[in-house]
Amino acid sequence: MKAQTLRDVQLQELRILEAFDGICNKAGLSYFFVSGTLLGAMRHNGFIPWDDDIDVGMLPEDYRRFSRIAASMLPRHLAYHAENENGSWLGFAKISDGELDIDVFPFEPKPNLRTLLYGSY
Repeated sequence: MKAQTLRDVQLQELRILEAFDGICNKAGLSYFFVSGTLLGAMRHNGFIPWDDDIDVGMLPEDYRRFSRIAASMLPRHLAYHAENENGSWLGFAKISDGELDIDVFPFEPKPNLRTLLYGSY
């Protein structure tokens, strides 16, 4: 990777996120920020000042649909890397521009504790 400032890295990843968001909007897919990306959005209205990555989550149906369409809908300069690409198992996907990437995590919804303990009301 060429020498870049942290802000350059953040802006480059933001461009990847914008392409991801465009695909999700066109395909009617939902996603949400997770981890430091969520914290940065809520606390700093952007990136955590020292953070250098973007993490998004999707519920299973949207994640599966995105996985099926990503390669054909991404701009040419971006690549979709599946969670099990090249014989390794990441457990999440990546969208990369060859230098940087954003992580796309599948999230399985679980019932809340009250429902598990007491059933639905």
